[in-house]
Amino acid sequence: NTELPAPDAVASRRRRLPTPSPQAGRVLRTLTLLTFVAAAFLAIRLFVPSDDVGRQEPTYEDGELSVADAISIARGDPLAVRGYVFAGPGARELRLCNSREGSDPPRCIGPFLSLYGVDAGAFGMREDTDDAEGPLRFSPEEVLVTGPVNGTAMTVQVVLGT
Repeated sequence: NTELPAPDAVASRRRRLPTPSPQAGRVLRTLTLLTFVAAAFLAIRLFVPSDDVGRQEPTYEDGELSVADAISIARGDPLAVRGYVFAGPGARELRLCNSREGSDPPRCIGPFLSLYGVDAGAFGMREDTDDAEGPLRFSPEEVLVTGPVNGTAMTVQVVLGT
């Protein structure tokens, strides 16, 4: 029979790591804290969108309305409304957005009007893919359309500018 060595004998044969000095301990704690702060900063920048960074607003001329103003009027009379046109992701109709985020690809910032009676070809749409949501088409520039607005729907009569 083979006898097992006493537990104290095994423990004494193990190499012990040197104990770090108090100064090394402070350096390691500081580096750990800085790593967590940097990771938190990166997570916030990646996952929390900023409302004002890259926001693009149309430039309005006399007689033109924003999408938000057109919705508030919404009396069925033809209105001249300026905004950005989007199709998708998830939208079945064209949308005229009040403004947009200038990211790549751009994103619609509401409120928006659902556009009817017009083809996407009238706006020179570009196509891109949103990694999270799929295919997206958008007008590269702001557009001006006229037509009656009822609630959040607009029947486009004329596309005046792209």
